[in-house]
Amino acid sequence: MARLVNVRTKKAYPLAADEVVIGRHPSCHVQVLEKQVSRKHCFVIRSAEGWVLRDSGSMLGTYLNGELLTSPYCLEPGDAVKVGTETFLYEETKEDAHKPMTLRPLSDAGTDELVPFDIPGRVRRRSKRLPVAIGLSVAVVAVGALLAIVLLTRQGPTQAVFRAAELLRGRQARELWGLLSDERRQALAFEEFREELRAIPDEALQALQTLKLGVPYHTERGVVVPVYVQAKGEQLAGDVVLYRQGGSWRIHTAPVDWLRSFEE
Repeated sequence: MARLVNVRTKKAYPLAADEVVIGRHPSCHVQVLEKQVSRKHCFVIRSAEGWVLRDSGSMLGTYLNGELLTSPYCLEPGDAVKVGTETFLYEETKEDAHKPMTLRPLSDAGTDELVPFDIPGRVRRRSKRLPVAIGLSVAVVAVGALLAIVLLTRQGPTQAVFRAAELLRGRQARELWGLLSDERRQALAFEEFREELRAIPDEALQALQTLKLGVPYHTERGVVVPVYVQAKGEQLAGDVVLYRQGGSWRIHTAPVDWLRSFEE
């Protein structure tokens, strides 16, 4: 049976249900008791492709092999799934690798199961050849398209990130909530968002004064803006993912990795 194994505790979680939920809520199959983890943070869903990892629209995102998950991903043995500060390795037996799987129609999902990328036909698999070179080529082409979009809009994605950072430093939950993507606001209650915002250490918010941005690049549904801050004598990095909605750029996910250094 396929399973997730916690790297820190070595505890194994068999994927026994058609949809395995990872999050903070007691009802989750895999529970991660951290304030920055959403109640239902992400899902591992049985499909015809295999076990597919999907983020729920969580506040701080789900990471796969060190990168922010921005679309559904068909897990392969050895993949590392990071939720909050916990990392889980995906493992499967030889029998699992050859066992046919049935696809659960995602259209049957309830409102509490809402996920931002419900497109089984576009499940992403890990590139087997030249992943870095391909990624760079795509990024170069995307930058040109991004510049054209920015020139046609009053507020580009970089300005939206700076505005969000300003609101974040002031813990202005209501105003920051208005900058979130539709998917995020549908999947995350405002009260939970405000609670997670309050849990961010003051030192982390102060570090946002050193915020610098990299060159934005396109993904399938939005734009990724690399962000960097200086803290504790080193540079910390992450990604902010934005969608174009209602004529403006909306924040979909923000980095969480660099927040860990303030909890040590």
